[in-house]
Amino acid sequence: MIKTGNVEVLDSGNIIATIGKEIEIQFQNVKIIVFVKILPANSREQGAYDITPHVAEHTLEINIKIHSDTKYAASQMIVVASKDSQELQFRFCVLPIGGEDCLFYYTWYISK
Repeated sequence: MIKTGNVEVLDSGNIIATIGKEIEIQFQNVKIIVFVKILPANSREQGAYDITPHVAEHTLEINIKIHSDTKYAASQMIVVASKDSQELQFRFCVLPIGGEDCLFYYTWYISK
């Protein structure tokens, strides 16, 4: 068992993904679909992400916009589901590695 603060790590992993291609992560009955987009070099827009829940399908869609020379991480836990005072939480980090690829790191947590 791995714990950090008041949460227990349930699963963690990383993949090398192609930017612009869908990343699909299935955990128990929850699916997260991630899209990573590189912002133009001259863009003043900040890296960011937005989440669109699709409740009926037990799916979260996360769209991430980053600059090609900057890593990006969720600044806080993303609560995916809750039951009996426990929360299933998710956190990620994206790091462009050149060309069309990025490293996508993710961790699933459960609050205790």
